[in-house]
Amino acid sequence: MSRMKFVLLAMTALSVLAGGCATTYSVEARNDTSSAVQLWLTKDGPPVEDGWRAPEDLASTAGEHEPKYDFAIVEPGKTGYTPNMTGNFPKGTNPVLRVYGGTDNYFKLAEADKAGHARRADYVLKPGANKLVVRETLGRLVVEKE
Repeated sequence: MSRMKFVLLAMTALSVLAGGCATTYSVEARNDTSSAVQLWLTKDGPPVEDGWRAPEDLASTAGEHEPKYDFAIVEPGKTGYTPNMTGNFPKGTNPVLRVYGGTDNYFKLAEADKAGHARRADYVLKPGANKLVVRETLGRLVVEKE
């Protein structure tokens, strides 16, 4: 193997080991429930990144700085969209769409999650476009591929 190929291969491997690859995700989610829902993009592991913070992360850093976060409130029968979002997802960390029932602010969502009372459904996103539908089944929120 030539020295240049080895250097490029080593740099790629280090990049992946250090922080994972940056991947882009987008969501289109139709609300087929009888009340408003909130769409949140978050992760189930590190690293913490703006645009991917969960309500509990935002609530714990309140007052330090106003972090960047995106969520969408989607009324019944409507479709919510997220922009193309890029993030780093090392092995073991997944991008997650959280869907919360209602329109509470992130402080209330964090408290409800902490107490185990949050009405929520999680969906692990695939790279690229994710076209989904939010339904209610036996009083629980469910997110499925459309």
